[in-house]
Amino acid sequence: MYMPVGASKEADIRRVRHSDHGAPVAQQDRGHRAYHPNRQGRTGCLSYRRSVEHKALTYSAATILFLAAGASAAAGWIVEGRVVGVLDGDTITMLDDSKTLHKVRIAGIDAPEKGQAFGERWKQNLSAVVFQKQVEARCHKKDGREVCAVYVARRDIGLEQIRAGMAWHYKAYQHEQTTQARLLYRDEEDAAKAARRGLWKDPKPVPPWEFRRTRGVEQ
Repeated sequence: MYMPVGASKEADIRRVRHSDHGAPVAQQDRGHRAYHPNRQGRTGCLSYRRSVEHKALTYSAATILFLAAGASAAAGWIVEGRVVGVLDGDTITMLDDSKTLHKVRIAGIDAPEKGQAFGERWKQNLSAVVFQKQVEARCHKKDGREVCAVYVARRDIGLEQIRAGMAWHYKAYQHEQTTQARLLYRDEEDAAKAARRGLWKDPKPVPPWEFRRTRGVEQ
């Protein structure tokens, strides 16, 4: 260790004492710049801290990307194809470009069953709108069928069925809709009721879920 010529014995003692405590410090004469061998250690600690912070930011970014990917996957999938069958007032069969058949339940609505009054009429109305048409199905779950919002040329078919009084807003599953869609479906159903369109011409129409329950049919 460097010691300037003429340094006092006290300086020697101070240097030794500091060394004994694990922090060697060389004292220089007045006018000389003091040298601190631990300065590089502090720089190393700062670099380590910055490295840790950088890794934390990297991990946070990776976590955000992972969650975003999971949210995207949870949002659903899209099926595009031609409608080749209409099973009832809220269920269709689609044929996609790979010639795969998809049985699609139109989300957000519930149409009268075949055994109900005018049940066949609701099927015919849906057929007139979608049969042999190219459609886009924005699906979010499967229950033996793919449950999807169905669009023809950007027209929401479920919403149009409600507007025409050809289906109920299926409120038991409205939590699966976006807030905007849920409010639109609700408002269009209220408007159809007020105008007594379609099924609302009947003073006491029986909702299809109640019709199914009385016959022990699954919802």
